[in-house]
Amino acid sequence: MNGKRVLLLTLLAAAALLPWQSLALAAVSVESGYDPAAELKAAVMFRNFNSSMEPAEIFLGKGGLPYDGRIEHNFYEGLTCSGSNPIGAWQPTNHVRFVYDPTAETIRTEVQASHAYCVQYSAGNLGVLNYVMFTVARRMPAGTLTLRNVVLNGEPLGDFMGGAGTDATGKKWYVSGLDLSDGFVIEGDLVLTGFQPGGETNFVEIAAGVVGSPDIEAPITRSVAVSPDPAYVNGEATVTAILDDTNTGDSAIATAEYSLNGAAWMPMASSDSGFDASQEEVTATFPVSKIGVNTVCVRGTDAYENTGNPTCATFVVGYTFDGFFSPIESDTINHAKAGQAVPTKWRLTDANGAPIANPGSFAGLHSYAVDCQTLTGDPAAAADEVAAGHSGLQYLGDGYWQFNWKTPKQYRGSCRAMYVEFDSTLTSPVVIFEFR
Repeated sequence: MNGKRVLLLTLLAAAALLPWQSLALAAVSVESGYDPAAELKAAVMFRNFNSSMEPAEIFLGKGGLPYDGRIEHNFYEGLTCSGSNPIGAWQPTNHVRFVYDPTAETIRTEVQASHAYCVQYSAGNLGVLNYVMFTVARRMPAGTLTLRNVVLNGEPLGDFMGGAGTDATGKKWYVSGLDLSDGFVIEGDLVLTGFQPGGETNFVEIAAGVVGSPDIEAPITRSVAVSPDPAYVNGEATVTAILDDTNTGDSAIATAEYSLNGAAWMPMASSDSGFDASQEEVTATFPVSKIGVNTVCVRGTDAYENTGNPTCATFVVGYTFDGFFSPIESDTINHAKAGQAVPTKWRLTDANGAPIANPGSFAGLHSYAVDCQTLTGDPAAAADEVAAGHSGLQYLGDGYWQFNWKTPKQYRGSCRAMYVEFDSTLTSPVVIFEFR
């Protein structure tokens, strides 16, 4: 209690202005009235100030209260913060708090009346918040109703006092222009004097929401890249990109997502400590299993919920290749007699070293003519080669394959480059043959 008294004295010293005056402290400005364009996303109402048996001293919920989805709390029936169930009542001074936690996606109120009451509502992520409205309705003039020593995220806002029964909707004040999307804590003292009616004749409501959007343009995604490329089947690949809102509203990037081959959008992480700037490098690592060309797309959303168009990149997923094995030499010119079969052997595995036993992995063996001096030629002129006899493609087990290349006799006296193509669109290394 001593610590609480010190806090109250500090707040009283800060709250020198009258409630209808504007208060400007740093970036915080309180204005009388309200903005009719505001979209309310969460609110708390304190009411039933004579603590009669009728339900609900507290309403808490999404949107404007009392009508939108909400929960109610009755001092006579609801549990306290500690779990007890006494008969409670409002006091002459009652400390109240209204809290939004975007991580837990909850709104919460805490009331220190005769007992401590805590009420929490699962509100989801409320998105952009830049507006807070205070309403103090004193429609029965016998007593007074004041919300004193109000503090928003550590900034004192002053006192808000209800009128004398002439305003059916209550007096209103609002704060705008602050970014409250990362959460807020609003607290103050609800002070009651004189006779207070039951029900909703008098009430205090605090609502949070959004007014307009100074940023209506989405961030741009650029520099999408995937590594490794090619990636190996049953392994992983990492996509990186830059999300940039500096020229499209200059708002902070809020989220990043990627989609692989048209699948569901998945979250990406910022490459630094978190999303806190209008330009962010983002990254995500994901498993790869589709052989061949893959497409990954990236998009970003800024703090004002503007989602950009995706930018995409392609990469290839293939096999780990070992070979060629004897009698072929990969790092020198191979000599062969035209018309003979050349045993062509290799091994395929996935990213984890597991053998590839799928005959569909083989898309053909090809060769093209090269100059015997410069060893250069035109790969676009590559011819499909065939196996000797009926041997065809042979699987030798444990990822080992063999194709007995039947070399045509007309290759005599020439040089050729040979390679194997796989269903991934990738190829083996090229080896050179000189035929006699």
